[in-house]
Amino acid sequence: MLKQLWLIILGVSVCYVGNVPQTRAEDLMEAEDIYKMQCKRCHGAQGQGNSKMLRFLRLQDRGPEVLSLLKDDVKNMKDEEITHVILEGKGKKMKPFKDKLSRPQASDLTKLIRKLQKAPQ
Repeated sequence: MLKQLWLIILGVSVCYVGNVPQTRAEDLMEAEDIYKMQCKRCHGAQGQGNSKMLRFLRLQDRGPEVLSLLKDDVKNMKDEEITHVILEGKGKKMKPFKDKLSRPQASDLTKLIRKLQKAPQ
């Protein structure tokens, strides 16, 4: 009986080791790549907002902070709210990415945004 229990535990351990999920560092690296390809154009390299996009988006009267991820109203959002905006979009300017990104990828982008918000400006 003890030998059978040991074999079950060993079998489960081998199965788990064979299916190790991505590490958080790998998830963050993937999020950084997605940010560079999908987000940087409007939100800037460090989340500060890209003033060059204001004219294209017809937002020049509002200033670059409108595209900033570092402003207080974004900082005060819950993580799930940011993930929702990434997936579902916001208004007419922020397009939804639900057809391009999975929920875990959007969640990792939210974590990256939080990291950008904590970086010294």
